[in-house]
Amino acid sequence: MTHALALPGLPPETDGGGDTIEGFSLDEAARFAAQLAVARLRAEALAQRGVDEATWALAEVGWMTRIARKAFAGDPSLMDAYRAAGDDELARLGASRPVPSRAIWLRSEELRAAGKTDGQIARALDLPVFDLARMRLAHASTGA
Repeated sequence: MTHALALPGLPPETDGGGDTIEGFSLDEAARFAAQLAVARLRAEALAQRGVDEATWALAEVGWMTRIARKAFAGDPSLMDAYRAAGDDELARLGASRPVPSRAIWLRSEELRAAGKTDGQIARALDLPVFDLARMRLAHASTGA
């Protein structure tokens, strides 16, 4: 018997655990998210892919939820694969992923102390949830 991991702030898992969510594989979702991050016209990028905002939002939330569930259960494989595909796409586009600053980390710690969940903090700081975990580890390892 398997049990779904219940995490505060994460929506229930409803996608069935297949290889795609709303037509996006993990690799495609990561690459498309990277394209949207650098796209000047979001609507144009969505149109080129042939999806609307609602479909992309369902795919993005679905993958972020699945990634977070596995990561919080101690398996970073999806998180690492998503990050690698997104970084590859950013490099192909001549862009790079910004590294969250110490100021952002400090703000995340203030929000955490105020009782906010990782999901709420990520939304407030406009960061993926898994960037919070990596940022926390990076700053903790420096003794900051």
